[in-house]
Amino acid sequence: MIIPTNLTHDPKLDLALLQVESNHHDLVMSLAGQDKYLEKDLPVFAYGYPMGTDIRGEATMAKGHYIATRDARRNTDGPLIQTDIDLIEGMSGGPLTDYCGQVVGINTLGVAGLSMFIPAFTASYSIYGFTDTNITKLDLSPEESPIKAVEAFYSYLMLRRMAPAYDLLSSSYRANATYEEWTSRFSDILSVQIIKTELVAGEKDKVFVKFLTRNWVSDSIDTHFYEGVWVTKPEDGVYMLARSMIKEVDDPPSDWDTTGPEF
Repeated sequence: MIIPTNLTHDPKLDLALLQVESNHHDLVMSLAGQDKYLEKDLPVFAYGYPMGTDIRGEATMAKGHYIATRDARRNTDGPLIQTDIDLIEGMSGGPLTDYCGQVVGINTLGVAGLSMFIPAFTASYSIYGFTDTNITKLDLSPEESPIKAVEAFYSYLMLRRMAPAYDLLSSSYRANATYEEWTSRFSDILSVQIIKTELVAGEKDKVFVKFLTRNWVSDSIDTHFYEGVWVTKPEDGVYMLARSMIKEVDDPPSDWDTTGPEF
């Protein structure tokens, strides 16, 4: 996994720029310039992941034809490319290429067999005005409190950063579970979502947590609901997760995501 070192965006274009420390020329696709020749019915190809990261596997390719570049705008500061491709939810942000593989647009909107794309040249000159204003940043500070430690643990799992998540387990916990064995437990998990964290009443080191996972099982996505308590302990100035009492909730009530612990 490549972790970005900086993130900027343009909320009007709905685009973000992720910067990394190392070069990855083999992963880069060039953006076409403003003079890139597009004519009606030219074959174009849109790539993306239907349903986003909820489905594993290679990117989906949708083939269609260029129709026109429209001045009609949808909350953008420039024209949009129109094709007859039927974009699927989750494919936004992917590239639109010509038959030579050069990026001519960026997937943005699909409705009833028509689709709109931000032109590549718009993205190429707009990135210099991207900003980090109003970007929510995760506050992962497990040294501050037991709650922060539990939130950091599940946030790392959500980001698929398994090594720092494992490092938040106490030394006694890790003594009974190698990194390889522990990470194998999460091989089918696509995403993790924290619902609630709070201290158990009258306790200083026990944190009640609710979370759900979305798992890829037998070519389908299953949602699993969990709740329970982590016992934490300070080690080397950081609150570590020492022992868990987490159970799966088979049939959660409709208000499960808002209710507190039940003891």
